[in-house]
Amino acid sequence: MHSTLDENFSVHWALFCVNFVEAFKDSPEPYILAPTAAEGLKALQMAQEVATLRGLEESMGLYASPALFEILLSSGRARAE
Repeated sequence: MHSTLDENFSVHWALFCVNFVEAFKDSPEPYILAPTAAEGLKALQMAQEVATLRGLEESMGLYASPALFEILLSSGRARAE
């Protein structure tokens, strides 16, 4: 995460990080269960290449509301302008 002085963004980013860990802490992803580190990294790379923000939002389910994603995205767009 980049630096910011926006306390609203910082609080929501921290909330996202905690919720991300809660949502995926028990998930047996193939890159975690891979027999070797090289195979795990390859599986992780492949997963990242097809990942979407919508997919992340759906995967997090009850752990992160669409409003949280919108706050983080809108804050990022405001800084980019």
